[in-house]
Amino acid sequence: VQASPPKVEKKEMKTWTGNQVKEFFKTVEGDRWEAVYYVASLGLREGEILALRWDSIDLANGKLKGVLAVQFVQGKGLVFSEPQSAKSKRRVDLPQYVISALLKHKQKQEILKTSEKWKPNPNQPDNLVFTTNIGTAISPRNLIRHFKTKTKEAGLPEIRFHDFRHTTATLLLEKNEHPLVASCLLG
Repeated sequence: VQASPPKVEKKEMKTWTGNQVKEFFKTVEGDRWEAVYYVASLGLREGEILALRWDSIDLANGKLKGVLAVQFVQGKGLVFSEPQSAKSKRRVDLPQYVISALLKHKQKQEILKTSEKWKPNPNQPDNLVFTTNIGTAISPRNLIRHFKTKTKEAGLPEIRFHDFRHTTATLLLEKNEHPLVASCLLG
């Protein structure tokens, strides 16, 4: 008897318009995770964003390189690894609005580091860009929860965090960017 493989249910991709993205950014303005979303607007995956290290970012020259990934693995917790594909190991040019958001975020993080509560997990990479208030890595589940909360707060249609990547690609194509540019950006 031959078993048939399970059917893979494809989730419907939804994207936001440019105005909806602007509305979302108004909602997260001043939020401690504001810079997360500015980096997400570059088309990075959630695991790539949460695994970013400061030594992967050249703020002076506006470049991001050396992307890692993080995911939650049952029984192991957060696991950091190389990205899924060779294309994911890309350099990304940082627009000025992302550089500004990251500089502001870094200043806030430097203040947090002086707190007695700052206790980074020695089993996680040093120098993470995005951390909890005590210096540990952020769980992808918590990012998704925050994203859903802010989406609802902004009164926007619900999309998956991963669809934010698709929104980036869609908006680039609407601006007549070459599909290869969008593809390279998204890795």
